[in-house]
Amino acid sequence: MRNTIYGLAQEHLTQDLEAFAAVLAEHFLSKEMVFSVEINLKERRWARQTGTGFLGGGSERRVAAVTASDSARTATAGIEGLVVLKTGDRPSPGFPATNSPFCPKPMTAYWPLR
Repeated sequence: MRNTIYGLAQEHLTQDLEAFAAVLAEHFLSKEMVFSVEINLKERRWARQTGTGFLGGGSERRVAAVTASDSARTATAGIEGLVVLKTGDRPSPGFPATNSPFCPKPMTAYWPLR
């Protein structure tokens, strides 16, 4: 299965993680005796530093999920672990009240795709 994913990634993986998840779902759904599939992808950002070196990004991850069967398709996109730093002396909704004016908090959000 890993080789199949790597092979499909060379041709279909672009900036759009959700579209690649749909390609994988269609590929596996086309196989005999497969009636439904669930594809969950997570992407970590990497920045090229040299010709052979990369530097890992922050803690956040782009996520995509596709569930498919012969009769239905659903797709969800999102971000997990995005650290937001509130700098101010008053708590905002979703941020805990503390004595410190700095309060980093990891945020997660998902949204359905059409």
